[in-house]
Amino acid sequence: MASVTIDFRSPAEPLRRYISTYNEMTVTDGPVQDLLHPEWANIRMSLDNPWIFESRLQGRVEPGAAIIHGPTSTATRVEGQGQAFGIGILPTGWNRLWRKDAAQFADQLLPLETLLAEDAAELTAHLLDAPNLDARAALADAFLLKRLEQSVRSPFDQQVDAFFQVLSDPASASVEQITATLGLPQSRLARLAKRGFGFPPKLLLKRQRFLRMLGTLHARPYSE
Repeated sequence: MASVTIDFRSPAEPLRRYISTYNEMTVTDGPVQDLLHPEWANIRMSLDNPWIFESRLQGRVEPGAAIIHGPTSTATRVEGQGQAFGIGILPTGWNRLWRKDAAQFADQLLPLETLLAEDAAELTAHLLDAPNLDARAALADAFLLKRLEQSVRSPFDQQVDAFFQVLSDPASASVEQITATLGLPQSRLARLAKRGFGFPPKLLLKRQRFLRMLGTLHARPYSE
């Protein structure tokens, strides 16, 4: 039977509003198959064996050792064994650090250079050479802190931050309520949602309700 362990590290304090976690999964005596629930964007890196993914938009793909997994609206099937390192990117981090249209990456698995251009190869090489998760987390911190220092918080970033806070609030029940809270017309909110988060506002609300329900079931699996 396969053995699966997942370890987590927190990013450096200045990054915590932009990056959720660093994580490393180790699968021995595999392979295993699993479903990834809808998530925000992730950088995923295979440290040894390649992994196979199956998504709603792309079908079954083997995207390579280092990929950007855009924000997802449905579950993604994954299959593999060995070690894999990940960086969880919050919407606030996606827009502050990358300046990319999230809708172009939504529900897609793409080579990391699609996001990072020439920086992808250097980051990948450093992470692969690192001896353990702590060293990889430190390297990721250094890389991301440099990008943060080179960026300037824009009015669009401020709107993304505000929308993310409202979207994370269980009391936000409708698009109309969100537009009223943010003081934005629905057309403006729709553009903000697509560019900053990857999906229309109604789908984002539906997605958040599902994830909250999933979290409740996980926390109380045997409650009556």
